[in-house]
Amino acid sequence: MSQSPGPSTQDPSTRKITLEELKTHNTRNDAWIALKGSVYNVTDYANKHPGGYQAIQQGFGIDATKLFNQVHSYVNFEKILAGKKIGVLSPTKNTLE
Repeated sequence: MSQSPGPSTQDPSTRKITLEELKTHNTRNDAWIALKGSVYNVTDYANKHPGGYQAIQQGFGIDATKLFNQVHSYVNFEKILAGKKIGVLSPTKNTLE
């Protein structure tokens, strides 16, 4: 399975991704997830998720930080998803309040 198109030339630490853009990447072949302000392309990782595909699928296309923390906040996701970060979640009016 090939990874969905993503920003190949822009630095992931500076690329801002809106919730609207994130929401469009919510399928088996194009899966993005936001965790603690960073956005990751988990398309290739989803089938390897220890809890199973269906567990991680719940976070596709959303800020899944709360869900992640409820299930396994102790997990070092930055290490597991190393190289899959594609940007940072752009703050919206709601996230600033």
